[in-house]
Amino acid sequence: MIARLLLRMYQHQEGTVLLDDTHLRYLNPTSVHGNVCGVGQGMGDVVLEGKSIAENVALGVEDATKEMIEEACRAALFHEFVGELSRRYLAEEG
Repeated sequence: MIARLLLRMYQHQEGTVLLDDTHLRYLNPTSVHGNVCGVGQGMGDVVLEGKSIAENVALGVEDATKEMIEEACRAALFHEFVGELSRRYLAEEG
């Protein structure tokens, strides 16, 4: 839901949507789309554009370590979900 609001897939009905303390309406949509990714949760393994989950999580970080990627997934409450996938973080695992 939040990603859809940030990506302007639909307009919020009440309240305010801020990104880094700036109202979304004042941000350049192209810039927001270049810095925010929305990933749907479908059935089965989730690998976007032929990349591993680790590569997708690390999109915004140069030279991200496995520990950094797993920490980010834990913070997003995503680590357990990834651990249940057949290929886990890396496409060659499993």
